Amino acid sequence: MLPHKKKLDRNKQSKKKKMNEAMKRELNIKLFENEELKGDLELPGEMDKRLKDISTLERRGKSKNINMPIHHKEKKNLSVEDKSNEDEQKHGNNDNKNTLLSSSFLSDNSLVTLKGHKNYVWSVDYLPFDDRHYLCSGSEDNKICVWDIDNAEKLNILNMHSSYVFCVKFSPYHTSPTICSASWDKTIRFWDLKASEEIQILNEHTNGVCSIQFSPFNGGRYLCSGSGDNTIRLWDMEMSKSLHVFNGHEDYVWCVEFSPLQNIDSDNDNVGTIGGAGYTICSGSFDDTVRLWDVETTKELLVFKGHNDRIRCVKYSPYQTNVGDGNMICSGSDDKTIRLWDIRSKKEVQILNGHTHCVYCVEYLPFVSSAYDGIESNCRNIICSGSQDNTIRFWDIRINKQIHEIKGNDEEDDGILSLQFVSLPSKTKRNDLSNGNTNDGSNCVLCYGLKKGSIRIRSET
Repeated sequence: MLPHKKKLDRNKQSKKKKMNEAMKRELNIKLFENEELKGDLELPGEMDKRLKDISTLERRGKSKNINMPIHHKEKKNLSVEDKSNEDEQKHGNNDNKNTLLSSSFLSDNSLVTLKGHKNYVWSVDYLPFDDRHYLCSGSEDNKICVWDIDNAEKLNILNMHSSYVFCVKFSPYHTSPTICSASWDKTIRFWDLKASEEIQILNEHTNGVCSIQFSPFNGGRYLCSGSGDNTIRLWDMEMSKSLHVFNGHEDYVWCVEFSPLQNIDSDNDNVGTIGGAGYTICSGSFDDTVRLWDVETTKELLVFKGHNDRIRCVKYSPYQTNVGDGNMICSGSDDKTIRLWDIRSKKEVQILNGHTHCVYCVEYLPFVSSAYDGIESNCRNIICSGSQDNTIRFWDIRINKQIHEIKGNDEEDDGILSLQFVSLPSKTKRNDLSNGNTNDGSNCVLCYGLKKGSIRIRSET
């Protein structure tokens, strides 16, 4: 059965340390104790036509074992108060101070379009290799495309999958550039980029594979995958086998992520059987829950409930943030909201409202560069989201406020399904580096996949 189209930290200012600490405590108390942030949500008013078609097939008995969830839930009201002017004064006017997200980066003059897919682009990933910069993309046309970002050129098409390609990743484990792809044909495949050939297949899932992610430990030797069979699997790339099946979700597991950092508070002082002690896996499901799993013990640690519709994306924060003062997970959902969850307090700490349709992708801003005054400390508090409402929105999570919006072309784009930030050396910096200058200047690039099959690349000019 086919699934449904289912760092701004505070800028350094000359305020007294005592006043800064007091403001930080006040903000944290507001975030954790404000019960209004747990308000209920209003479900989308319209189901995708594909869901209706698939549901019809199910009623005719053409689907096997997996029941598509059609959410006829009670509509609820979402009311999240805007932060006060006092909060905005404390943190500053972000629109003026966030130079990284202004002018040329947000201008359509910097826009490049890659055309090659004929259907939804569900996934994009980036790899720098041998002084070249590659992008791969997975689409609902069953194909994987490989691109040269520097020249906006399509290099190759890989088309052995027999169904939708929902996720693609460049492998950190293989020495030669290798793409890993997950498809609704129930397989995970590996492709040697230089030889343009398939080199490995993992096929133990009993329904389509929706998401994959490589481990941040042991050189990416381990892979986790989420599937329409409602399970998560942990794979050993070297042994080419499944090590464990995580059970607990009651519907499709649409997205999975490894924690980027090891939990130093872990009770287990050993490295563990596979070197994953202190690491976790986060999963988002069409059962409306976000779950946390221990890699070594394989136990379910937490279940976060709050979304009122399918979870489309989950992302660990790569930073320690002032909001919640702990490890954070961000999730996006068909209920049109983005939510932040604090792992240590086991609480939902924030809801970001503004999108008018399903939120398919979220990312934390990754840039840390001395080229921009204050950006190093500020990026960790900016979240970027893409939605079927055809917008990319930037949020400051300290003040629960949208600070920028990029509006897509309704006729040519029709919705943002995937996105990734890339930091490329600018042309002038590339020349400087080749001449021995080690100043780490970079060009900020945002790549995103669209429902109409194109990929946009937006960069600083």
